[in-house]
Amino acid sequence: MGSPSATAAPSLASLSDPAFLAGLAARVIALTNQQRARYGLPSLTPDDLLDRIARKRSQDMIARDYFGHYDPVTGKPAVVQVLDSMIVPYHEVGENIVENRNMLLNSATPAQVVEALMHSKEHRDNILDATYAEIGVGLAVGEQNGAFRVVFTQVFLS
Repeated sequence: MGSPSATAAPSLASLSDPAFLAGLAARVIALTNQQRARYGLPSLTPDDLLDRIARKRSQDMIARDYFGHYDPVTGKPAVVQVLDSMIVPYHEVGENIVENRNMLLNSATPAQVVEALMHSKEHRDNILDATYAEIGVGLAVGEQNGAFRVVFTQVFLS
């Protein structure tokens, strides 16, 4: 009988695999729509462009080391700046962001994210806003001072 093998900590590269991250984002969308169904609201339509915008927002927060709805340089709503720069038409826009450091990313993560959002009035209001019709979800993983940093972004449009 051999000695037990040590389990290596996940690498940043393994946590940044695009297919893995896309699967987590898709699950966040499905769970968000389950919450809407519980309140008698129609499902939001997933949108690839909104996924890219949400991912871009998450990546920007990681790259520029900030966390917030407003661009730290311009002071303007960052999601609006991205939508306008990409000439995306919209009537109303909402954004939810979640950050965690050293979060273990696995199949339970999407449920933890949606549960956390539902426990915040402002985030829950976005999820349950009947005027929104489309959703995109993106996330990014980075490493700062030896710690993993994960940022999830939901973008809602009507």
